[in-house]
Amino acid sequence: RDLGVLVTHAMFDNSLAPTLGKFDAVTLTNMLEHVPAPIHLLQAAIEMLDSGGLLCVTAPNDYNALQSALRSKGVRPWWLAPPHHLNYFSFASLSRLLARLGLQELARSTSFPMEIFALMGDIYIDDPVLGRACHLKRIALDQSLAAQNGAARQRLYCALASAGFGREITIVAQKP
Repeated sequence: RDLGVLVTHAMFDNSLAPTLGKFDAVTLTNMLEHVPAPIHLLQAAIEMLDSGGLLCVTAPNDYNALQSALRSKGVRPWWLAPPHHLNYFSFASLSRLLARLGLQELARSTSFPMEIFALMGDIYIDDPVLGRACHLKRIALDQSLAAQNGAARQRLYCALASAGFGREITIVAQKP
């Protein structure tokens, strides 16, 4: 506000959305898992888009194959987070939902699948020290790939997303 930027501090919902105007792009990051009716939130965001506008949605990638492999080894489903997480998505389910709402998927990506560490024996889930060490390894990988060639990092995460792996789902879709 001190810089002259219009700031709206409110919960984004169907009543607020029409008051904000039209946009070329809208981003919803880690929201859909928290709301009782994600379809309504998505519809409100889509209504805000100009024709040809882009919607970028990010949500946790829960119940993925890596998590299933850990469950088969007896690791508890740490990603279950009621009452905070009301909805759980996969790449396929989020993609279908966006298509149902009339959007065309343009791209998908993810973040590093931390479950890989646990599958290799570093069960970090209830161990904050080990969790931090694994997190720092993930950061080192990201920084190394970015420093060498940012495109390599992007290709890695897009390939993981294509296979349904990765800690998060990120889908960019376009309004016709």
